[in-house]
Amino acid sequence: MRAYCMKLAILFALQGLFSPSLLAQQKASSPGRLVPADDGKSFLHKPSKSVFTPPAGWKTGSPEVSGDIDYLSVRKVIDVQNGKTIEVTISWSPMPLALDEFAKIEQDVLSKLYGEKEEKQDGTTRKVPVVKEREPVKAGDRNGFRIRIDDDPDRNRPDAGVIYLFEVGSGKDRYKLRIRATFPARDRNEFEKQTEALLQAFKF
Repeated sequence: MRAYCMKLAILFALQGLFSPSLLAQQKASSPGRLVPADDGKSFLHKPSKSVFTPPAGWKTGSPEVSGDIDYLSVRKVIDVQNGKTIEVTISWSPMPLALDEFAKIEQDVLSKLYGEKEEKQDGTTRKVPVVKEREPVKAGDRNGFRIRIDDDPDRNRPDAGVIYLFEVGSGKDRYKLRIRATFPARDRNEFEKQTEALLQAFKF
C-alpha cells in the first residue's frame, strides 16, 4: 500500500494532475529543454530528441516548464460560433517507472477522480465508468497507451477527453510523452480522430 501511495505521489508530481489555475501559476518560460527547431515550424525536446511539428490548422503556444516537466499547448478551432475547439496539452516528464506501470497508475487515479456516470440503455439506467480501460496505440513505430475520458462531470456541459502516453528518449534521458486532449462530447469520434492525427506529427 505504501509503495502504491508513493507511485501516486510520483504520478501527481510528474503528470500535472492539478487544477489549470494552479498549473498556470507554476509554469514559467522554458529554460531550454523544449525549443523551436531550426526549421522554424517544429519544436525539439532536446533531452529525448523528440520533435513535434504542428499540422496545418493547429495553433501552438510557447513552451513552458514546471520543475522537470516541459509543456506545449496546442489548439484547433473547429467551430468559432459554437465554441467547438480541441484543446491539447503535450508534456515531457522524466520516467522513473516503466510506461505500462505509469499507464496503469494514471488510469487508476483518473478513475477515482471522475468516478461513474449514469447511462440509459434499453429503458434501464446503469452506472458506467467515465474513464475507459487503457488501450494500445501507436505513433509511427512507437507503442503507447490511450485512455479515453467520456465526459467531465465538473463542467456544465459534458466534455470528452483522451490521453496518450509514450516513452521517448533513452538511458538517463528517458521521458514520458503525455498528450492530453479535451473536446465537446458531441461528435467525439470526429474530434478524437483529428486529435489522433497529432500522433503522426512526432518524430522520435
